[in-house]
Amino acid sequence: MPLILMIDDDLDLLTLTKNSLEEKGYTVKTYSNWEDAEKYLHKNEPDLIMLDVFMHTHDGLNICNKLKSSGFTRHIPILILSGFSQLSNSATEEFGANGFLAKPFEIKALLKKIHAILSRKK
Repeated sequence: MPLILMIDDDLDLLTLTKNSLEEKGYTVKTYSNWEDAEKYLHKNEPDLIMLDVFMHTHDGLNICNKLKSSGFTRHIPILILSGFSQLSNSATEEFGANGFLAKPFEIKALLKKIHAILSRKK
């Protein structure tokens, strides 16, 4: 079962997405802040990171850039989630994300995006 790390400060979205993905066979670990997620990453390697752009204390694009610049995490695919669809190109081209999905999204669209990203990883 692929392990997905989801970081978003919207607790309702975390819960709904986690439940939906787990129903489809994914293992999902969620965090509402970068600090706790970063601690988790020091000990675990997810198959995919889903990352919100605008969080209360951090910018998800900067986190993405940091992860893609590190030799320890650059190989982990990152799916950026944001309500600002105009960030799509910069998220992938400038910050190195492997995909972008605009909020709000349907679970079907999320599953399709996850499958595409994980298929490329193999």
